[in-house]
Amino acid sequence: PVIPGRFFFTLQERDPEDTPETHYFRTDGVLVYEGFYHDFGPLNLASLYRFCKLVEEKLASPELEGKAIVYSSPRNPQDSANAAFLVGGYLICVEGKTPAEASAVISELKHPPFMPFRDASQGRC
Repeated sequence: PVIPGRFFFTLQERDPEDTPETHYFRTDGVLVYEGFYHDFGPLNLASLYRFCKLVEEKLASPELEGKAIVYSSPRNPQDSANAAFLVGGYLICVEGKTPAEASAVISELKHPPFMPFRDASQGRC
């Protein structure tokens, strides 16, 4: 859990339908990285800010009170790496966690390895 009992992060191709206990959301297609060459991220600070505000709104929403909030990302290595960046950034910027603490939360996920970010210059890695 990102915030135990309240905010969670998962990797799956499709979101399940909301239930009385759980609200699912995703940002693929909304927060999009504009690549230069073969790079795919990380998302910029404006995207991180928008994500943090979105999560804060969901956590404060009276309609979602008492529900688990689940941020979902596709399992592909590029999207999941950007989603992990957003969750880690949220933990550091909003929850006041250290980078090591945020990394520990992300590493608890049962996921395929995240694709490392690469230099945006032309050429092969």
